Amino acid sequence: MLWAVSDAKYTFLYINVGAKGSASDGGIFNACALSTALMRNTLNIPDDRPLPGRTMPIPFELLADDAFPASVRILKPISRQNLSRMEMTYNSLISRGRGVIDNAFGIASARRRIVRKTSDMSYTIIALANHFIY
Repeated sequence: MLWAVSDAKYTFLYINVGAKGSASDGGIFNACALSTALMRNTLNIPDDRPLPGRTMPIPFELLADDAFPASVRILKPISRQNLSRMEMTYNSLISRGRGVIDNAFGIASARRRIVRKTSDMSYTIIALANHFIY
């Protein structure tokens, strides 16, 4: 199993490779160094800063899919039915932000033929964003 973290400029910041494909993403994440570093606040995550044209500082967050646990600095979609309009917008923005990591893998694949080789790995992805502003 392979999953990774990238920034909004498609730079890989963290890659986790080698877990058994049958293991859950959440379980793998909880046991990895990234999870520990997030909980201990020992990562070099940029300081909160305002969005363009604003004054209130906004934190940098990891955008994750539903397989990951919600925790400190991790935003994931709301996974229930009958969402309000605001919740649907939130989920749409999370999905849009996570598209960055899909693009990062696409760029890596185009540049590095080895990434295109068939393997039995599946991957789940999370992306670092400053509240969806790229």
